Amino acid sequence: LQQSILDWNIQHNDIHLAATPFHHDMSLFDILVPLSVGGTLVIPTIEQAKSAVAWAQLIDQYKVSIWCTVPAMADMLLTAAEPRQLKSLRLINQGGDYVKPSVVQKFRQILPHTRLISIGGPTETTILSIWHEITPQDRDVIPYGKALKHNEYHLLNLHGEFCPVGVIGQMYMTGVNLSNGYLLDGQILQKDFVLLTLPNGEQKRAFRMSDKGYFRADGSIIFAGRDEGYLKVRGVRIAASEV
Repeated sequence: LQQSILDWNIQHNDIHLAATPFHHDMSLFDILVPLSVGGTLVIPTIEQAKSAVAWAQLIDQYKVSIWCTVPAMADMLLTAAEPRQLKSLRLINQGGDYVKPSVVQKFRQILPHTRLISIGGPTETTILSIWHEITPQDRDVIPYGKALKHNEYHLLNLHGEFCPVGVIGQMYMTGVNLSNGYLLDGQILQKDFVLLTLPNGEQKRAFRMSDKGYFRADGSIIFAGRDEGYLKVRGVRIAASEV
């Protein structure tokens, strides 16, 4: 959070909207960031939280400057809002799922000076561990991004070999943002947490993600799908086999 506050110049006079329901992990950004800088958080009522029309009205009424949700909710906002209602937004974060270039282009058209950010990282890595500032050159695909400081993303093939640039592999994440494991019935389980041996011989605890991707020449990761049986519904990862 500290790096995002600095890199995105989030200050005490910024106004955030808690559009993400509090049961969803992304809501931690809305709660902790304003508290960290003395900012303002606008909390919708139960009825308003379900209506994209109400989100637009709240943004306009309170001059909300920071938006942070899954891409599906950002798309809903664009569909329901009048462009004039969104003029106060200076920073729009989308994360938790694939960011559509078409949605980015719509935001560019009505908010040409607003910073657009792709954020990511599974819940097991304390929500936010990778990001990319979307530029006008990001037209056909929006990069997943590069790891935040003190975190690393690695891509491995089916044989456990590290993938070179351009080769699709399974994502593994290491670093300070990594959680301790899964808590179940009072015990911490290590499912999908593994010990990864890096090319330099160093061993690090890592989380094996269901997501796949490849490194672009500039070091950014491009999302390339996920394991069969895993779905994303409004940013929530679902194992179909457990439904």
